[in-house]
Amino acid sequence: MMGDMGILRAARSWSGPPLALQIVGLLLGGLIVSQLVTLFLTLVWRPAPQARDGLTKIARASTGSRGTPGKARPLQPAVRLG
Repeated sequence: MMGDMGILRAARSWSGPPLALQIVGLLLGGLIVSQLVTLFLTLVWRPAPQARDGLTKIARASTGSRGTPGKARPLQPAVRLG
């Protein structure tokens, strides 16, 4: 029974880092883990590259030829969001 009291007293004398330091450590650890997960997911599941127009299609459209069938104006400005 006396041996248990010594263990409890030793455990209470060293209580670890202050609470504020523990909270900051948990926040920093969470940020690092979330960045690593984001990096991993970006490397594994890359989004498909967007299709781009070739130079021949752009050259045909700039000379007035119909680059894409069915459009009235081949070089109509388009606004993209994002």
